[in-house]
Formats: sequence, C-alpha cells, structure tokens
Amino acid sequence: MDFDEQLNEMMKKDVTNGSFNKIKLSAAQVQQLCSAIQKKGDAKGLEILWLESCGLGHEGVKALMAAVTDNGSRLEALRLANNFIGEEGAKAIAESIPRCPNLQLLGLANNSIGETGAKAVAESIPGCPNLQLLGLANNSIGNAGAKALAESIPRCPNLQWIYLIGNSIGEGGAKAVAETIPRCPNLQVLNLENNAIGEGGAKALAESIPRCPNLRTLYLNNNSIGEAGAKAMAESIPHCPNLQQLYLNNNSIGDAGAEAVAESIPYCLKLLWLDLSHNNVSPATEVLIDAALKGPRYPPEVLLQHS
Repeated sequence: MDFDEQLNEMMKKDVTNGSFNKIKLSAAQVQQLCSAIQKKGDAKGLEILWLESCGLGHEGVKALMAAVTDNGSRLEALRLANNFIGEEGAKAIAESIPRCPNLQLLGLANNSIGETGAKAVAESIPGCPNLQLLGLANNSIGNAGAKALAESIPRCPNLQWIYLIGNSIGEGGAKAVAETIPRCPNLQVLNLENNAIGEGGAKALAESIPRCPNLRTLYLNNNSIGEAGAKAMAESIPHCPNLQQLYLNNNSIGDAGAEAVAESIPYCLKLLWLDLSHNNVSPATEVLIDAALKGPRYPPEVLLQHS
C-alpha cells in the first residue's frame, strides 16, 4: 500500500497499528500523518507505530513525537529504524517517551544517534516502567553511551531484550554492562555482536551472566574475545541455568578456546544452539566437540562449519 492507503487504514475506528515502513515521506506527508495521529486521540489511539526507512530526519521525529504525546498516549511499540534522526531526534524521543506509560518496545536502530543521543535515551527510559525491549543497534554510541545505558537499565524492571549491535563498544563499555545486568531480573536476550569488547569484556560478562537467572540468549559474535575470553565463557555457562543460545562465532578463539567450550557443553542442560563458526578451529578439535555432544541427553545444535 502507498502512503494514502496506509493512512486511511490507520484511521479506521478499530485499527491501533500505524505502519509506514519503507515509504519515503515528504515533509507535507509527515505533517499529514501527525494530524491523523492527533485525530485518533488517546481513547482510540495508536498502540503500535512503525516507520522504518521513511526518511524522517530529526525534524520529522520531533513533529511525530509531539503528535503522539499531544493528548496522552496508549503507544506500546515505537520502531523508527533507518530514519537519520541523529542525536537531536534521539533527544526529542527521549523527552517524549516518559509520557507513553504503556511503551514496551523502543527500536531506534541505524539512526546515528551517537553517544549524546544514547545518553539522552538512557536518562529517559527509567520513566518507561513497562519497557521490555530496547533496540539501539548500529548507532555509534561507543563506550560512553554504553556506560550511560548500563547505569539506567536496572531501573527498567521489565526489560527483557537489549540489542546493542555494532556500536563501537569496547572493553570499558562491556564491563559497565556486565556490572549492571545482574540487577535486571527479567533479562532474557543480550546482543552485543559486532563490537570490540575483547578478552577483558568477555571475562567481565562471564563473571556476571550466572547472576542473570533468566538469560536465554547471548550474542558475542565478532568481538575479538580470543582464546582467553572463550575459556572464561566456558567456565561460566554451566552456571547459567536457562541459557539456550550462545553465539561466539568470528572471535579467533582457536582450538584451545573451542576445546574449553566443548568441555562445558554437557553441563549446559538447556543449551540448544552454539555457534563456534569462523574461529580457526582444526578438524581434530571438531572431532572433540562432536564427542562432547554424545551425552545422555539430547545434544544442542553446534555450528562449526566454515571454521
């Protein structure tokens, strides 16, 4: 559907979902959308608003958030990925979302919000008591942005999914996150793939994840954790009672790191998926890993190809 069709659909009496994904919006269309959101009002307002790759920019986002919060908001999900909103747009969102008390999902991936935008979001999210998912992938937030978020997430008691993919987060940022995630009692998914946490960041996370009893999925792929980081993870994961998926691919862990992880597999009673691909693992070590899977319980799926 084109913009007009989507807008007409959104304005139907019982419709609570506004979706305009991959429709490039002009300034006039943004204003038209804002007027429509205000007309919906709070009593029959939107619960889901997705505008991915719409070219909103920071001015469009400012107008949008003013419309969303003008008469109060029932908004539960806000996804604005790929909109070039920058730090100014992130600040506008941060100022608005505490007036969205039902907000459960905030997705701002690929928006160049940077460290400053991340700090604004970090200050704001404790005012969203029902927030469950925070998605800030590919925003160049760096260590400073990660540290600011780390300080805030324990004050989001319902937070379950954290996505900080591709954000130039190094050891310092990873250590800050590791320090605070045990105070996130409902955390289920932590995604730090495509960063630069290194051996030190991996060791810090390895120390903290056994204190995250509901953690089910951990993404640490493409982080240069090396052999030492893999060994730290190997010691840690048997103490993560609900861990189901672990991604350690593309980390240069080598044979020694892979062997250590393999030895821990029989003690990870709920593990279903383990990715060790692209880690310079030799065929001989692959045999050892295969042997580790021949236990009394149904083994997890272990990805080793292209190693």
